Amino acid sequence: MSDSDNKFIHELIHGFCNKVRHEVHSHIEAIKIDLMEPQIHSVLGALLARQGTLTVELARAVSAWNYHSAPLFIRAMVDVHITAAWLMADPKERCRKYIEYGLGQSKLLLEHLKAEIRSQGKDPDENETIKNREAWINAQKFTFLLPVELGSWSGITTRDMAIEVGLQNMYNFSFQTFSGCVHSTWNHVSQYNAKPSESPLHRYTFIADMPEFSPDAHQLNTVARRLDETLFLYQKHLGVSEKMHILEEWLDGALEELGKKYKDEPSR
Repeated sequence: MSDSDNKFIHELIHGFCNKVRHEVHSHIEAIKIDLMEPQIHSVLGALLARQGTLTVELARAVSAWNYHSAPLFIRAMVDVHITAAWLMADPKERCRKYIEYGLGQSKLLLEHLKAEIRSQGKDPDENETIKNREAWINAQKFTFLLPVELGSWSGITTRDMAIEVGLQNMYNFSFQTFSGCVHSTWNHVSQYNAKPSESPLHRYTFIADMPEFSPDAHQLNTVARRLDETLFLYQKHLGVSEKMHILEEWLDGALEELGKKYKDEPSR
């Protein structure tokens, strides 16, 4: 890759990440804080921040702009979007449930850690990690009041959540599609980590492969589009001025502007 190419990509990523942070923070600030129901602001704000973080992390990882790695980020972003949309349908009750489930999982891990420490003949009450983790949980809700749920946090499947809030197409064409990469199922692995043998003696059996792909800017466009969808979701929920394709439009403009800037710069 030439020096010109490196500068182009660096400048593009830097500007894109700054734009992501600006939009995410401005939308979070629009979420009103109800001191009687603070969990709504906490959960919806944190999920939008999570969406922004996933976008920025993939943008920075240029080597991950391929079908091996990018779907891991994109699938997580689709999951966040469906979760946020389902929470918004009944934010007071569902955000509380979301928090309690997460804390319950931390409580369960804490009990596993205590049991492991006891099996080593030690006192878990003297362990600093245990004390810090317990204090973190108790700062939100006392551990003895926390239920520990072993099923899904919502009580229904992600598919049912998506259908309930009108996102069945997103589930069918994005969540399901990229789940193959997350879970390494054959529909993904056979395409990207296997190939038919070229020998007829092998009956064209699939054999393992580790192909390398050059960075594909389409992946950056995809995460921009996913974040745009979530920003628009928040706009509708918050009742603020609605604007779609914020990041996509910025990215298109930046690509055109930087393309002109580096067009005539000599390669080395």
